[in-house]
Amino acid sequence: MKRLIVLLVVLTSFSTTSKASHVLGGEMGWRCLPTGKYQFFMNTYRDCTGISFTYEDEEVTIVGSPLPKDATGRSFDKITLKPDSNRWLSERNGDTSPTCTNQYGNANTCDNGDKGSVQQFFYRSDPITLAGNPNRAGWKFYWESVCCRPGQVANVNTNGTMLLRAEMYRTKDAVDKDPCIDSSPEFKSLPTSAICRGYEFTFNSTAIDPDLDSLIYSWDRPYNPPYEAPVALTYKAGFSPTNPTPDKTFDIKNIPATLGALSGIINMAIYSGVATENFITVIKVDSYRDGAKISSVYREIPISAFSCPALPNGKINNPPEVFIDGVSADGLIMDITAGQEIRLPIQVKDLDVTGIGTQLQTVTLVPDGLLFSRDRTIGVDPTKPGTPCQVTFGAGKNLVVEPCAYLQNKTPFLDNGTSPPEYKISGPAGVSTEFVWQTDCAHIQTKTGVPGTNVGIYNFVMRVSDDHC
Repeated sequence: MKRLIVLLVVLTSFSTTSKASHVLGGEMGWRCLPTGKYQFFMNTYRDCTGISFTYEDEEVTIVGSPLPKDATGRSFDKITLKPDSNRWLSERNGDTSPTCTNQYGNANTCDNGDKGSVQQFFYRSDPITLAGNPNRAGWKFYWESVCCRPGQVANVNTNGTMLLRAEMYRTKDAVDKDPCIDSSPEFKSLPTSAICRGYEFTFNSTAIDPDLDSLIYSWDRPYNPPYEAPVALTYKAGFSPTNPTPDKTFDIKNIPATLGALSGIINMAIYSGVATENFITVIKVDSYRDGAKISSVYREIPISAFSCPALPNGKINNPPEVFIDGVSADGLIMDITAGQEIRLPIQVKDLDVTGIGTQLQTVTLVPDGLLFSRDRTIGVDPTKPGTPCQVTFGAGKNLVVEPCAYLQNKTPFLDNGTSPPEYKISGPAGVSTEFVWQTDCAHIQTKTGVPGTNVGIYNFVMRVSDDHC
């Protein structure tokens, strides 16, 4: 039997504020270009109330044996990452502060150094050649931050400077890395770095793999330099790499953070504590092809817990509620037979008022996933619903993945006011739509599923938020 496992991830959020300091974290990886060369990228995050960050060339160090060779046949161990200034400027100088309706309150901004504001910095390398093959330990890529992690860290014993990292392994058949044969997984959404005490949170650490390789998520631990022999941070009593936030031993109402191995969904709640506390987390994503692990990427980010202020009317701002086919749900995993059509009604409700009279908040749903159609709708040709898809593949891959999923009953619109532009659905007090996907046997030919089986695994993400600031 040819089967598909569909993960429909629903994520809710609302605006929060926090305080940290210095370099918050980041992630790195690489893309396989159509030219057969690699382009490495890195994103770093800075707390805007901390020290300034110098946006200049950075250097990634390669550790492994034998080292890769460049286009001239010479071994090398350094990769220069240059500021991606065009992207940085187009995304509000990296300011990740939420956008909202001013009458509800003003969002924090990085320019003002407001608490909770976070700034991101984008880097990428020139196209490069990586020829050869590492040993079984792989090639390890490290970037060392200039300054320190945030203060008030509650789950580890030391701070220090961080090492961002990624790893490239040989394929099952030890194919030469030149020309490029793989793009690493890439985290799709901004990291969640601030939560309110007393709420249950479900948020997204989902990554995408342009080659549709199989992805597995797990917790990992932070490391300090030197890159020649990285030093693992030790944990305080009650914490560990797989238990990075307060569990029920701190407060019976706490929900210790869990990370879905297939979905990348994090679920947690913190009731304990009173002051602002930072909990360092590291998320690892492994990609597999033909049963062999071929890459690993890591995202390090602290989660700050604090007490949230009430709305102007004295009430608490709750996250939107999400229902899938009338049942409350944060996520859904479906096991279906290829060829089966999926139809799932999705309803989002939020009855919180803005604090200005009885005016309701505006709720927005942003659908995402490589197997969505490009405009998230049925398309212009009803005989070929869900085409064209937005998925693209690295060099040498040309898989048929259509038809793709789409939304109907409420047509998504392209919001060019966001950076980058996003397809979304909005409405006062909530929205309703229907997720539709006509699956096909062609979806089994990808490498997304369990090696050696006729199973494909696909992620779809529905990000939901209100507009209160």
